[in-house]
Amino acid sequence: MLATREDEIAYDIAFRARRALEAAGYVGHLTRAPGQFISLPGRCDIANRLGAAAFVSVHVNAAENPAAAGIETFSYPGAAKGARLRDLVHREVMRLAPEFANRGTKVARHYVTHYAKAPACLVECGFCTNPEDERRLHDPGVRARIAQGIADGVVLFLGGGG
Repeated sequence: MLATREDEIAYDIAFRARRALEAAGYVGHLTRAPGQFISLPGRCDIANRLGAAAFVSVHVNAAENPAAAGIETFSYPGAAKGARLRDLVHREVMRLAPEFANRGTKVARHYVTHYAKAPACLVECGFCTNPEDERRLHDPGVRARIAQGIADGVVLFLGGGG
């Protein structure tokens, strides 16, 4: 088993997504630096202070069952704009990272998707407890493709396309 730190993998994906957004002409912000802990309310506060147009929370999943695998994307129940962002981000991530199982789009009561004022979604970019997902997530090229998918979905959302 590889040594996987969820915060390092998630940060790298978020950092790459920010660079891709900036390359597309948008301003991207991160709510934390590598190894820095920011509470969920703190992350929402940062996004809300910045007046974010969209909020994407990037994570790596874990489960007791090592067979659990794949990418899933969440929005808050009843949040229509969040669901649109979720759907576009998930579609683009899966388009660029088809080697992952597609766990689909879902609704859940995640703190960040509820308290961010901007349309928000939460992306679980694979399972660090699944040997194949974990191996993939250690590949910088795979992380770059996931990040590009996140950025592409945000660009489609902000541009009204998709």
